[in-house]
Formats: sequence, C-alpha cells, structure tokens
Amino acid sequence: MLARITGGTCRGKAVIREDGLASVATSIKTRRDAAPDTQRILVGLIGRGIQLSRTPAMHEAEGRARGIAYIYRLLDADGMGDGRVRLEEIVSFASYFGFDGLNVTFPYKQDIIPLLDELSEAAEAIGSVNTVVLRG
Repeated sequence: MLARITGGTCRGKAVIREDGLASVATSIKTRRDAAPDTQRILVGLIGRGIQLSRTPAMHEAEGRARGIAYIYRLLDADGMGDGRVRLEEIVSFASYFGFDGLNVTFPYKQDIIPLLDELSEAAEAIGSVNTVVLRG
C-alpha cells in the first residue's frame, strides 16, 4: 500500500557550505559507486536532533528486499558544523548531490513551504509538508 504524500516539489539551486555536509556527500558517493547496476534512489530526512532515527535502516532494508539501492541519509541540522546551518542550505545540498526526495520532520514541516515550487492540496490544506520531491 502506498502512503499518501503530503508535500511539494522543489528545483533547488546549490549553494553549499563545507562544514558538516562533506561526510554525507562522501557516504553518498561510496554507496552509489558500490551498486552501479542497480536502481538507485537517494533520499534524506531533514530535521534537528534526529541522529537516533530508525527511518534510514527501515527504508534501506525495504529497498534491499525489492532489489533497489535505496540510500537514505540523515540531514540533521544539529550535526552540521556549528548547528546554525540554514534550511535553505540543506535543501540546496540535497539538490546539488542528486537527492530524489526528502522527508521533513521537526522543526521544518512549515518552514520548508516557502522554499517549494508547488504544494499538494493536502499540504496546502494543513499548512505542513512531510515529503519533498526534488526535480532537476
């Protein structure tokens, strides 16, 4: 069963800061290079204080079960540099590195709305976004 997506789409411009994001970028490249002949999907969870999230392990296990290299990375603002990274920078980073989509959690579910090109009817109605589809 597919979940209903409450979100929007974004065509981000890349303005990348060096602090805190380099290790995520290296991890992404390593995982992509390890599975060259497999369908690959790269997604991330944006939030604060999410280092203990079980979401990446659950999604990656489901991807493996379906024969998909499902790469799921935490984009935790608290763990990036001095913790003052802006949401715009995280979205730009994700767009620049070819993320296919993002899940959004605390505290960004409303803050991300002005950065999106369009919203689903559900996201508009509740004024909150859970999922962002990134389009080149």
